[in-house]
Amino acid sequence: MITLEPVHAFAVLIRFLAGELSVTDVEDWANAIECREDIGLDQESLMASVVFELANPLITRPLTRQSATDLVSKLKEAASAAW
Repeated sequence: MITLEPVHAFAVLIRFLAGELSVTDVEDWANAIECREDIGLDQESLMASVVFELANPLITRPLTRQSATDLVSKLKEAASAAW
């Protein structure tokens, strides 16, 4: 089993902010993560929250430059706290 780490979502969001990925690309990535049973994702973790938000923009919030920047900041804080 592979565990999804904050760095993975961070990389996707940075690529979105750089214009390399579209909103649809990010949503598709998050939906693919949500439905995989071979990817470890603690359902109580920040990563689960980030993936859920990215996969479900209609019930959370749409992905924009501002929301992506907010999520990147949260992921950075979590990574810093883990060190």
